[in-house]
Amino acid sequence: LSEIARERSGVLDKPTYSPLVTSAIKYISEHLTLRLTLKEICDALYTSKSTLSSHFLGEVGMSIGKYIDYRVMISAECALSDSERSILDISDSLGFCDQFYFSRRFKKKYGMSPREFRKSVKKT
Repeated sequence: LSEIARERSGVLDKPTYSPLVTSAIKYISEHLTLRLTLKEICDALYTSKSTLSSHFLGEVGMSIGKYIDYRVMISAECALSDSERSILDISDSLGFCDQFYFSRRFKKKYGMSPREFRKSVKKT
């Protein structure tokens, strides 16, 4: 769990971003799902894909796609830790095609299944 905390703190430590990147981060937070696309974000912010992509990568240090994946997995972790929602409900709400794909992605990132993660968090 300490590795997760370290990983979380690294991405959003920068105190200020440009208005464009700040707007993109806000939009991603408000519409967070794996199905969220760069085109959708750019359309909402009235900017081009190349402009947003280059600013985002330069300021945040990762592509928008990786940032969305990162935020989705953090949201999954929080939902598993802080709620009694079913794994299927969490998976659906985050835009995974099915619970099994969600479980595979979660296990790849955290080294344990969502169910095992939830049990480990409840023990502490």
